[in-house]
Amino acid sequence: MGKTSLKRTPTKTRHEQARLAVVDALKPFEADGMSVEELVATLAILIGQFSIFFDGQEWTPEQVVELVKINIAEGNRNAVANTFGGHPAGNA
Repeated sequence: MGKTSLKRTPTKTRHEQARLAVVDALKPFEADGMSVEELVATLAILIGQFSIFFDGQEWTPEQVVELVKINIAEGNRNAVANTFGGHPAGNA
């Protein structure tokens, strides 16, 4: 188990399109007063549900969590950079 190694993969246009589609899908819920905490918790549940699709022969649960942690940190760096006029780099 756990044959897959985590490697950096540059964000592609398709990744950014998927990210923006999720952001757009959440906007009505935010407008209706759903808190940031509720939105993050909902996304975390969704990520947990998606994790079932990882191949257990290739990925350990720890590797899946590490992938999520890496991309949360990257998303945070992008948000901070964008707030101060930077450009997103990202990894998918």
